[in-house]
Amino acid sequence: MQTTPSATTAETKCLFVTLGMLVLDELHSYGQNPKVNVIGGSGVYACLGARLYLPPPMSHRLGWLIRTGDDFPHTIREYFHSWNILLLETRNRGQLSTRGELIYQGTTFGPKTFRYTTKPLKIEPRDLIDTPLLSSSSIHFLTSPVDAIDQIPQVLRLRHSRGIEEPLTIIWEPAPPSCISPNMAACFEAVELVDVSSPNYIELAALFDVDLSDEERFDPAIIENLAHKCLAHGIGSSKQGSVIVRAGREGCCIYSRKRKALVWLPAFYLDSSRIVDPTGAGNAFLGDLLKAPVLWNGAIVRGRL
Repeated sequence: MQTTPSATTAETKCLFVTLGMLVLDELHSYGQNPKVNVIGGSGVYACLGARLYLPPPMSHRLGWLIRTGDDFPHTIREYFHSWNILLLETRNRGQLSTRGELIYQGTTFGPKTFRYTTKPLKIEPRDLIDTPLLSSSSIHFLTSPVDAIDQIPQVLRLRHSRGIEEPLTIIWEPAPPSCISPNMAACFEAVELVDVSSPNYIELAALFDVDLSDEERFDPAIIENLAHKCLAHGIGSSKQGSVIVRAGREGCCIYSRKRKALVWLPAFYLDSSRIVDPTGAGNAFLGDLLKAPVLWNGAIVRGRL
């Protein structure tokens, strides 16, 4: 196993880090030939979203650690280096890169299925040890609630053991397969550890045994009610955090206990006919979110909405 940093100096103070993965997807769309080596994974798009608000030289304060195998395309590696970020790569000799198969089930970008076709090379908190990424001021997770309950305290302990006491903003995306009603208690435990919890609306509904997979039956009132239930439980150690429910083409629903306010923000895109594939849009949105200078007249993290 070999770790290779980008040219950026190790002393760089990070503003944003994601523990999301890098996945090489095989993409199947209805009536089209499969596309291979499609860049995917929550880490890719969260990093990309943050990069939109951090042009050079500030982009060097955006940290990302990727794990790759022997088959990782050199062209993709060079593409990531062109982002001018603090990129750390761990090359896992004798292993394949993380690969997945994504299948859209209809002619729209609605219902889809995903499976890993190789063993996932996950990023763990211990991978941040002795890197400038550990001291980042914000961090993004996409995990199951069980993993969040395990990993977030690990990150905090590692920071404390190295004398890093600066405030940390944590945003958590529940892993879609884990959003089922038997995991509700674990999800409520996990949100107590974060500043922002952000499921998409279908995942949030599934957690409460509500089926919202039919896009034609989209009902904002149902989403608002479910968001209220999450907020009533309390997000963050002070219970002042926020829930942001991503709703695709309908935008997002942001709810904060401190402000006692709920707001819908519309989706933003220039020309829907140019959208090739919306995969990763929600991850990118959350990367934007942590680094956007202004959103709804103020910060939405750490209970300040």
